[in-house]
Amino acid sequence: MVKRWNLLPVLLGAFISPALVPQHVWAQFPIVADDIAVGLSNSDPTLTLDVVRGPREEYGGGSEGGYWDVASIQSVEFDNLGGLSHNPAGNLLGLNFGSSSTGGTIYSLATTETAMPVSQLIGDMNGLGGSGLTLTRMGGLSVSPNNSKIAVTGYDSGRVLVFDYAAGDGMGGAASLSGGRETSDGIVGVGDTQGSTWLNDSTVLAFNVDGSLVGVDANTMSASTLVQVPTGGGPDVNRSEYTDVEYNPAIAPYIYLSYGSFDRDLSTAMNLLFVVDPTDFSLVKTVDLTDSIDSMREIALDTAGNLIFTQFTGGGGLPFLEVLLGASDPASLTDGSSIDFTAADARASFSGLDVALGIPVVTPGLLGDFDQSGSLDIADIDALTAAVMVGTDLSFDVNTDGALNDDDRKYWIGTLKNTYTGDANLDGEFGSGDLVTVFSAGLYETGNAAGWAQGDWNGDGQFDTGDLVAAFSEGGYEAGPKAAVAAVPEPASWVILASAFCLLPLRRRG
Repeated sequence: MVKRWNLLPVLLGAFISPALVPQHVWAQFPIVADDIAVGLSNSDPTLTLDVVRGPREEYGGGSEGGYWDVASIQSVEFDNLGGLSHNPAGNLLGLNFGSSSTGGTIYSLATTETAMPVSQLIGDMNGLGGSGLTLTRMGGLSVSPNNSKIAVTGYDSGRVLVFDYAAGDGMGGAASLSGGRETSDGIVGVGDTQGSTWLNDSTVLAFNVDGSLVGVDANTMSASTLVQVPTGGGPDVNRSEYTDVEYNPAIAPYIYLSYGSFDRDLSTAMNLLFVVDPTDFSLVKTVDLTDSIDSMREIALDTAGNLIFTQFTGGGGLPFLEVLLGASDPASLTDGSSIDFTAADARASFSGLDVALGIPVVTPGLLGDFDQSGSLDIADIDALTAAVMVGTDLSFDVNTDGALNDDDRKYWIGTLKNTYTGDANLDGEFGSGDLVTVFSAGLYETGNAAGWAQGDWNGDGQFDTGDLVAAFSEGGYEAGPKAAVAAVPEPASWVILASAFCLLPLRRRG
């Protein structure tokens, strides 16, 4: 049984002697590395947020519970204040799942001695943090490595939402969200909460119940599938399904994907963990934890590379935390090898968690971002084109096949940037505006040097008929963003259109 005191709204992160009079515990017992914040999603604010510290239960570990006066906190995340990953002394962000009529809400919660107020509402579906968003309940909270953005997933909409985040003084108050935006279509399953994390400062990773790991550009909100793993789940599965995704290269060089599903009575559960290599998004290992975990919910790494799980307890006194030891070494993982971390009194259902770390953030470079600007842009495709012409610098070998050639350009355009040949401004679409842009540059059939934005789409350094053939043959003209399904234009249509644009420079010279 977890001990609790009816304290001021506080966070408790240590063991308390029975003889000790409870005090303002954020001052007396500050959060330290490997403390686990658990969002219990309880409507009673005195029972909604707990902190677990110590070794596993069979080694004498346990937990003490305090609370903030904020109900129904589910997904939680320590922010990365001051360049420290999941900083114990930063803000703890908490997500209230919400209702179908109001949507979810996001709070900044204090963890430090001088923090007032202890909790602050910083985002909702009524314009706080961004307007025009699709009304939805929320899950899957995550914070970008540079602490400038947060992401959530829409329970009702299936969309990924991104907000710009300002941490304020890092003591719960003065934090804020702004610039709320969302993907144009559903990315994850609806009706169950799905997880998110960050690949780098500009790319959100969201894991769908159908097994697709999706990358979302946090600026343009364009999305593409990076890898498909065999969950056996999806919209046709009449079961409760939950996913989460964890990636922290400061701890382990792998992406961890968890998939849990079960019948409503908690029978016939399935609990799978997938380990993915972020360099090429290949599946490294699948671990079946069905025999050792009842119903996995969210995951987080601790400083030792162990993976901590919360569970959908439902009732019956099930352990609400589970640990998979040595997760940073996938080769050592075996099926059914997770063990109880600590037991709860089964008051929680939609439980989320995060582990305080306090170690320097490690941000891997964005593949294809050769100037390290944080985004894939025209400077990058021009640099890649120049490198391909020489063909010797394998640091530009983005498809990692051991050779540098036009296949790397095609991979950058179609996979990394997820757009079409012909997308002159790299906004994710190929349309008439792109043709106006390149012909306005006046380099068509001049023999002068041209870059991507001036019409060199086939990588020969000039803008001529070959570039138009390369672009229109791909079938992306006026098809919208690449993720969308659209009809391929008839060849006769694009030939006529391209010919019309080709005549423009001739008329100017006439």
